[in-house]
Amino acid sequence: MRHSLVRAVCVLASLLATVGLYASFHLVAADNSVVVPVIIEKVIPLDLVPREKKAAAATNGLTSRKVCNARGGVWIRMGLLGNFGCNLPTKDAGKACTDDDQCEMYCQPPEEMRQSFHPIGSCSATYAIFGCQGGMKDGWVMQGKACVD
Repeated sequence: MRHSLVRAVCVLASLLATVGLYASFHLVAADNSVVVPVIIEKVIPLDLVPREKKAAAATNGLTSRKVCNARGGVWIRMGLLGNFGCNLPTKDAGKACTDDDQCEMYCQPPEEMRQSFHPIGSCSATYAIFGCQGGMKDGWVMQGKACVD
């Protein structure tokens, strides 16, 4: 029984890989029962270019503390170089999402559900591109986090 179950799970993992889905699993035998938790993941590389364009468009012309504050932003030092910039809030901060395209900036996956099947994320709070960020595409968590400084 166990060998046929292992073979079936391996075949499933191979089939999923042919369409860009990856499964990680482990077998646990306890009390003559076999438990096979399967985590299905779609590998989507994290692309920062769209969010950099969104941030540039939203903060275009916000080059002083006065102008930044007038638009509701906070004038702060950003990145490793510590240059001043406008940390402008998004209007859809915290809105439920499953794709970066549903947000003004990007869809942040929930930390506690990074490996779950079709998690619900939330739209980012600001247009800041610095720090470590995740993302989502079509209900899948994008692979890894991008850290920009």
